[in-house]
Amino acid sequence: MMLRHGTRTLTSNKTNIQRLLQHKDFVVSVFGTNLTKSEIWKCPTKVFEGNVYIVSQEKDQDRKHTKAAIKRILQSTVVGFDTETAVIFPRRTSSPHLIGLVQIATENDVILWRLRCKKKYIWNEFPTVLKRILKDRDIMKVGNGTYDDLKHLYETYNISVSNMVDNQTIAKDIGYNKIGLVALAAQLYGWKINKKEQLSNWEVPELSESQIQYASTDAWVSLKIYQELSKMSKTLQGNPIRGTSSFDHILRQEAKFDADFLLSLDLFGEKMSTKKGDLNESVLKRQRPRLSFDASDYDLSESLSSNETKLNSKINEVVKREDIPFVYQAV
Repeated sequence: MMLRHGTRTLTSNKTNIQRLLQHKDFVVSVFGTNLTKSEIWKCPTKVFEGNVYIVSQEKDQDRKHTKAAIKRILQSTVVGFDTETAVIFPRRTSSPHLIGLVQIATENDVILWRLRCKKKYIWNEFPTVLKRILKDRDIMKVGNGTYDDLKHLYETYNISVSNMVDNQTIAKDIGYNKIGLVALAAQLYGWKINKKEQLSNWEVPELSESQIQYASTDAWVSLKIYQELSKMSKTLQGNPIRGTSSFDHILRQEAKFDADFLLSLDLFGEKMSTKKGDLNESVLKRQRPRLSFDASDYDLSESLSSNETKLNSKINEVVKREDIPFVYQAV
């Protein structure tokens, strides 16, 4: 049996067919969902209505209610995760992306850890409690489109996140085409999520009510999306969702970058074999994402060897062609 949805095809054996038939109404609801932007816009706006705690310094974590919320997070098996970054203009700057806020959400609580204010770091060291949460392998952190969040956390603060799950990966595996947070919230719950504060100044002395509402809602909605997607995944695939390290997420995405680049080289080679011309600017300008790793923290050999070998082979093959002025910068 071939179940086709958009560009995705699911091949099911007899057991899976029986499972799908048992949940046929559910399957139809999943694969029949494809809201347009105008339909999403008509959905009622949803905001987080629970408790929000802002932590800007060590003593904030010791306040009675904040301390109780932190305890609930440490006792949780799954929490919502998100970050907010100070936007640097012009966007094509070589400066690092400076995460100014990290949000952790449970069903009824969201804690906002402020890391930067007025272009300066607030903390002498990364907040100990937040670091403990991010590194705790017994607490699954779920977010939406987490590659940049994880990469910037590592680059800026040398923090790697354990037991991380990206909702977009689950949604793709299920068969959704639209996998952004706004689209998934609308498709799964009929909610509209307001994103107007996304590019606001997250390093202001005091966050506005609108910023606090936006930041807390984003992390909480990521948790709610995961709760629904995990049910779907278990129904369709029968396997529990497992989190991985931030390194694994980053490497998988960079492997995809390399795979896409290899494909562009293959297409370019086919084009050049029949027609001479200049290199496509996007290929010439392309650079692999820059990220360094501590070998003692993570073994890269298995994850990178296959794609790296293919990439290097393809680069060498192209560079050796005297008729092509090809330049590739590997970092």
